[in-house]
Amino acid sequence: MSKFLNYVIYVTIFSLPLYIIRGQVLGIPFTFLEVLILLTFGFWLVKVVVEKDFKSIKDLFTDKRLISVWLFLIAGIISVFVSPDKNTALGILKAYIIEPILLFIVLFSSIKEQKQLTGVFYSLLFSGIMTSIIAVSQKITGTDVYAPHEISQGRITGFFNSANALCLYLIPITIILLSKILFLIKRKQSDQTKSERKKTFVLMIFLVLFLSVIYMTESSGGMLGAIFALGAVFVLHLVKVKISLSPNTIKRIILLCVGLYFVSQIFFFTVISKFTPHLSERPLVRVFDNTVIVRLCLFEGTWKMLQDHRILGTGLSNFPITYYSYVTCDPELLQYPHNLILNFWSELGLLGLLSFGMLIIIYLKNLFSKHNGMNFWQIGLLGILIYYLIHGLVDVPYFKNDLSLMWWIFLGLSFVVMIPQRLDRK
Repeated sequence: MSKFLNYVIYVTIFSLPLYIIRGQVLGIPFTFLEVLILLTFGFWLVKVVVEKDFKSIKDLFTDKRLISVWLFLIAGIISVFVSPDKNTALGILKAYIIEPILLFIVLFSSIKEQKQLTGVFYSLLFSGIMTSIIAVSQKITGTDVYAPHEISQGRITGFFNSANALCLYLIPITIILLSKILFLIKRKQSDQTKSERKKTFVLMIFLVLFLSVIYMTESSGGMLGAIFALGAVFVLHLVKVKISLSPNTIKRIILLCVGLYFVSQIFFFTVISKFTPHLSERPLVRVFDNTVIVRLCLFEGTWKMLQDHRILGTGLSNFPITYYSYVTCDPELLQYPHNLILNFWSELGLLGLLSFGMLIIIYLKNLFSKHNGMNFWQIGLLGILIYYLIHGLVDVPYFKNDLSLMWWIFLGLSFVVMIPQRLDRK
């Protein structure tokens, strides 16, 4: 049963981009990916019952580290009631919050061995390869059925509807891959077999493929975030990281860093009108194509909107409708405010924003819980969080089927480093 569940988990992770395959089950819209997630959770439940492993369920409600998970879910449920469009909001709740948490539960309860982590690694890798091949073919043929408007500008999207979406999907996989390669390279030559050296060479080819695809997206935010994150991974592998600080000191540093990230942005939003053009003409007509100005206008209007919706936000899927009354210097109505803080605040209210901040803190505490050095998973997962936070300054790193699932997958994997016997530190 465990072996079969492992394979189902791997197939689900590999299939992250396949949410584009859609249909209906009993009249309810579902994607192929959602069906896989529910099957994975169903098989896990059957395994729990057959093996009488009810402690796994009990742990979900007694482990204090998971309080922020349930608060995040509660925020999502509340936001359904806040949103005027209940049907769409329920769909968002199902696809972006409930189902990702179900997959998180399976990973949190099931991953106990190094070989399972290896399976997760190759599932992500092969998914990235599949997506990259599609993206390269778009560049060669000049055809992109998923986003014709992007290919007309020379940008590729893979399975997705924008180049930024491709970046947000592929860069985290690239970060893990780089961390794995650097780990293999660092091993003494005498400890490496011929097959391991070949494996390293093949992985380096895939790394070049991924980096080439990321470059061809021409996503400024994605590439900037990738440079910082990949650079951090390289440095952490280059210097032998050993954590000699006390747990309380580490906790304070994490709280300080996360607090600065949130507070500095909120302060910027309070003075953002100093950096945006002031247009009195109505109706608004776009008079500039500078994407930086467009983003600043979007942030300004969203901040203005949140002054009237501070506690509950605007509700799931309701941002474009509410934002229409608050546009300032650019008329375009986007689906989301393209900023991590503004995004969670507007969609899930203050509870959603605060609980997501708590999830980031738990994520970091998990990675720094061991004091005898960092393995390639820890370094890779830290690099991914750095990327999310940087790209999250100018884009939406969560509210998509694949991206929300990736966040909860990486959060689930971060818990593995809390249990030393689970992880081989090779």
